Amino acid sequence: EIRAGPNRDELFQDIDSSSIRAHEPLEFKRRVMCDYGQSLGSSSRLIPCTILAYSYNERQSYYVLGMIDGKVRHHELPMARIRPIVSLSSALEDEFERLTSLDAQRYDDSNHLQLRGVVELYDDTRSYSAAPLIITSYNEDGKIDLYHTFSTTHVPGIDPAIVRPYHTYGDGMDALCKVVKLRKERVTPCTIVSHSITKTGSVSYQVSYLNEGKTLQKFLPFTDVQRILKKKD
Repeated sequence: EIRAGPNRDELFQDIDSSSIRAHEPLEFKRRVMCDYGQSLGSSSRLIPCTILAYSYNERQSYYVLGMIDGKVRHHELPMARIRPIVSLSSALEDEFERLTSLDAQRYDDSNHLQLRGVVELYDDTRSYSAAPLIITSYNEDGKIDLYHTFSTTHVPGIDPAIVRPYHTYGDGMDALCKVVKLRKERVTPCTIVSHSITKTGSVSYQVSYLNEGKTLQKFLPFTDVQRILKKKD
């Protein structure tokens, strides 16, 4: 048996163990259904949403962007209320198109994509690198809450005047990459080889880096790559 729901108060019995999988955090801009119903089992109010970030804390929640009553809203929802989509009906596809149309792609003068909903936060005089941060909410006082993708931490109450728009990194750019070796994460210098854009508007990078004297290449989500602004002395 399995206990589920935001308060672990809903019981599912006689579950086939072969159908149980460990949860892998859903990627940025993944299309899902968000359950705003009174009960997890009832699914009385499923709203089309896109994933912003996984919380990586004891709450086991997601930051999501959804359209509720005709308005786009930021929310934090328990993981149990996020429903990955297996297939899309034409009507549901239209709902997601309405949501993503407000997140249209923009390119700068160098033809680099501006990734909407993602920013950089750095000081020109002191910062050596700039990590991508995801906007998780807009506050009534005008400040914004951010999610630091590299350190997987929440950064609340930031003045929007000090954040910069995020643009895709150019080929050959020096960066820092978060890679996994023997199930352990490490940060290593790397070089951008190329980038690709998914249908939903997220970005991944092909990067090269040295590992024990050998040059390796792999694809990483943009959340695991941060550009170097200037070399350390």
